[in-house]
Amino acid sequence: MRTTKKLLTLCTISAVSLFSLVACSKDTATSLKDGVYTKTAAEAENGYIHTMSMTVKDGKISEINWDGTDADGNKKSQLSLDGKYVMTPDGPTWAAQSEALSKHVIEKQSTSELKMDEQGKTDAVSGVSIKIKGFVDFADALIEEATKK
Repeated sequence: MRTTKKLLTLCTISAVSLFSLVACSKDTATSLKDGVYTKTAAEAENGYIHTMSMTVKDGKISEINWDGTDADGNKKSQLSLDGKYVMTPDGPTWAAQSEALSKHVIEKQSTSELKMDEQGKTDAVSGVSIKIKGFVDFADALIEEATKK
């Protein structure tokens, strides 16, 4: 009887472990197809057409670039680095915030932790004060595209 209980316990633990492994693997980017995926906004937002490119290598998101381009061809990231696109004088630049969001998604292989408040902002990534809805929408669309390819 004691051996049966041990065997039953071992089988239960194995089944739960296997289920957890399968459930977790569906939540990661292991099912993504390698390639470079891009998305461009159909119209300008605050004077910028936003674009995102996402690189998938070995089934994982390895790079994300999110930027905006104005009517003169100037990139929002470069303007922010040059001090010509300033959101707050003492806060991180737009480029730094875009990079922090990208690093977060690469690390987590998901946007699921990027919860937004009613203004479209998040506390999930330190130093990010910009509205992230556009970033999340683009990243989710590219992840979905990489899943279907």
